[in-house]
Amino acid sequence: MKLGIFGIAALTALFIVGCGKVGESEAIVVKVNGEVLTQSQLDADVEKVVLMYNGQIPAEQLEQAKAMFARQLAQKFVEKTMLLGEVKRLGIKVTPAERKQYEEEMFRRGANMPGAPKSLEELAAKHPMGREYALQEFEDSILIRKMFEQEIGSKIKIDEKELEKRLAELKKKVAEAAEKSTEAEAKIKELKKQLDGLKGKELHAKFAELAKANSGCSSKDKGGDLGEFTRGRMLPEFEKVAFELPLDTVSDPVRTHYGWHIIMTTKKIPAVEAKGDTPASPEKVQASHILLMADEVPKMPTKADVERSMKGGEMQKAMQGYYEELRSRTKIESEKYPEFAAKPGEKPAAAPKPAAAPKPAATPKPAAKPAAVSKPIEVKPVAKPAAQPAKPAAVSKPVEVKPAAKPAADKK
Repeated sequence: MKLGIFGIAALTALFIVGCGKVGESEAIVVKVNGEVLTQSQLDADVEKVVLMYNGQIPAEQLEQAKAMFARQLAQKFVEKTMLLGEVKRLGIKVTPAERKQYEEEMFRRGANMPGAPKSLEELAAKHPMGREYALQEFEDSILIRKMFEQEIGSKIKIDEKELEKRLAELKKKVAEAAEKSTEAEAKIKELKKQLDGLKGKELHAKFAELAKANSGCSSKDKGGDLGEFTRGRMLPEFEKVAFELPLDTVSDPVRTHYGWHIIMTTKKIPAVEAKGDTPASPEKVQASHILLMADEVPKMPTKADVERSMKGGEMQKAMQGYYEELRSRTKIESEKYPEFAAKPGEKPAAAPKPAAAPKPAATPKPAAKPAAVSKPIEVKPVAKPAAQPAKPAAVSKPVEVKPAAKPAADKK
């Protein structure tokens, strides 16, 4: 198991795991140093996870999905209980200044993502499990992170030559990104000049021609046409221009994190209020665009930032040993998931075998041979179910904030 520093992972993991004391009549799924997860708690949490899929799990796969979720939730309970127990043993506390620093760092990582929350309060307000849950996850995550930094990070030293080498590599990448963005901007301006002065069918034909030949968006196959869309479907910079642009005119170059665009709005559809059996309809536009792909120029990190990043990589390697040592002195009990209780290097105990199904009673032979059937009935196998829904991220793995996949339009 690969452990990572708890940060955004703890806030975005859609898992709810309860623990505490339990009555004698309740079935225990797993026990970690006396802390228990009961079957009723696990079942309730599984149902909450299922609800998050909003009916997208096929009926024939539901039980299989629930079993998968249950195992993941139980695994998270083991890891989190074990780590927070060690936090308590070491007496680790987080100061208000450290809490603020962790929060700022966490949201700085996702600052360029469209729609990303800008503060902990904003994230907590939008969290599907509610504000209280999100805030508690944040508190737990920074305690665990501080423990890793204190017990592992403080012992790691970065070689100065390697640090300087990394800084030089990053400086080169920033320069290359800046050059690519400048080239894309110059080219988009040149394409815009080819459209200046054109009107009507001539403008539309030329725009489609240039889109097919130059655009980095899949809409180029349709001459750049993105179809109709409402507000909120595109990135803010793109949307603002598309909705404000006069019909059949071409915008000045527009920069988004995908690159440089020129936009032409071809249709405007006003909002319609609900009337009788006719539902309300929001304002829409139809627009075409030409996109020249160019990542935004990243800000050159400071030497301290790079050193921190390199240190994090070394910590990642050291965490495995730390985690295994912690597991070796943690008492974990589970009949349902015996592999959780295995110590590092041990072969997990075999799971208990389910009771054998009772054999059906013998079917009596018919008194007479039945009449022949003209054609045997063919029993066709059930069609292979659709692929299993994406597995929720296990909390033991860090969630790396990556740029969103580049969509056909701008933001889907």
